[in-house]
Amino acid sequence: MDNCMKYIQKVKRSKPVTQTILSWTDSAVEALQDCFEQIDWTTFLDQSTNLHEYSEIVCDYIKFCENVCLPRKTITLYANNNAWFNKQVRRKLHEKDEAHRNRKMCPDLYKSAKTELRKCIRDSKRRHRDKIRDSFNTRDSKKLWSNLNLITQYKSAKQEAQCDDTTLPDRLNYFYARFDRYNTTTPAPLSCDEDPPFVITEHDVRCSLGKLRDKAAGPDNIKPRLLRNRRSQLASVLCFIFNWSLETSTVPICFKRSTIIPVPKKSSSLNLNDYRPVALTSVLMKCFESFVLKYLNSFLPRDIDPFQFAYRCNRSIEDAIAINYHDATLVLSCTKSIFWTFKKNIPIRKSGWKYTF
Repeated sequence: MDNCMKYIQKVKRSKPVTQTILSWTDSAVEALQDCFEQIDWTTFLDQSTNLHEYSEIVCDYIKFCENVCLPRKTITLYANNNAWFNKQVRRKLHEKDEAHRNRKMCPDLYKSAKTELRKCIRDSKRRHRDKIRDSFNTRDSKKLWSNLNLITQYKSAKQEAQCDDTTLPDRLNYFYARFDRYNTTTPAPLSCDEDPPFVITEHDVRCSLGKLRDKAAGPDNIKPRLLRNRRSQLASVLCFIFNWSLETSTVPICFKRSTIIPVPKKSSSLNLNDYRPVALTSVLMKCFESFVLKYLNSFLPRDIDPFQFAYRCNRSIEDAIAINYHDATLVLSCTKSIFWTFKKNIPIRKSGWKYTF
């Protein structure tokens, strides 16, 4: 019996992780709104001489208002938190624990607290189940595969780089910037009598900021939630910067900065090519790129090959695999064998029983 393995709960095996997040209270949101409404953005034009300086000052002021108005709080993440475990369940759990301490004085309160906790857990699980079920009826393949991983509890093995070389960050920076090092050409500016290709309105900027999702911020550390919640106050100044950039054919330097995170492709990384660079760019630059992309897409033909999966919205390699797997099962239902030919950079074409990539 001494050699028997002892089961240890996951919450005891894994240490809790503490994080510092912004607290979006009602008073903090009102203070942030007043901070943006009282500022006159044209005063920054007197302190800047070009688009780069003006954009830098505006981004610094947005970040300054966020640091001053929004308080910070520390939260603890435990290893046994389930996907359906939300703040309502946590509040009911705290109420049940408090009633358990005073169960001798108020036994009925403890009984009702347990009942409310069971009901809250049941409702939370039901909402989480319906959310996963609805994802199978949408055309969002990313959400579909993430929910499948959640159901099967599949987690890919994390590749951690085992390297003690202190010069690795400098060598990676030099390696990733090798394409821009010898690029000394500058784009020809537009002539004075030439109009910009299109004009961005404040309504377009406001709608674009309202569609932002909570993702990682870029080097400027301006979070999407800040831009989404205060889009009414920031739409005018951002619209002015975007149109100024189109008129001068210049992209602000603060928009072009990015934070490169090297992700190892395998456990033992021998050279610099074994690291995959993941760039965190500015959220404002992503909004600006969406307007330019919409303008460029207006010149594309409407009859695009339906089997074109790359560089298209809501298309990915998972869709190509699913379509080919479906076609293969249909062919195998009529015959006993199937032949595949793989070629690169050629759209999928179906010819009888033979598939060519």
